[in-house]
Amino acid sequence: MWEGAERESFPEWPDPYQKNRLGSSLWYVDKLLRGVEQIIAEPSSKSPFRGYLADVSPEQQAVIERSIGEIRQALVEVLAHHQIPMPEAKVSALHAIRTHLDYVDIAIAELAPRHMKGYGGIEEAAARQLDRIVHQLGALVRRLHRYLGGTLLQD
Repeated sequence: MWEGAERESFPEWPDPYQKNRLGSSLWYVDKLLRGVEQIIAEPSSKSPFRGYLADVSPEQQAVIERSIGEIRQALVEVLAHHQIPMPEAKVSALHAIRTHLDYVDIAIAELAPRHMKGYGGIEEAAARQLDRIVHQLGALVRRLHRYLGGTLLQD
């Protein structure tokens, strides 16, 4: 597990709260690693809104991915050594996607002229454009939501 170092024995923690904290912290470390994976995957995303410059070389990406694998292997070994069960996924991916689509639908609805008036007066032509944008984008989101078996709050 630990390159270049002798394997030392970890102390046993009889305290279940400390053991729980250890497991929770390791889960959080993995969550942060998933964030790193999302960052390096962004250049292949089709999103028009980029949060990061594509300045990771292919060699760096390979090292990052390999290192993440090594870190995760170490996390698993610590969990196993301390007999901490691997956390199981509890949330349906479809449910999570539908929930995100609910928020997307709300964000789109907030583009309606009545919500934009707080930023100043809206000319009638601009209001019609906003209504069209809300209608068209909302229809696309609702179509996907229905395909996934969900019902939006506004339906």
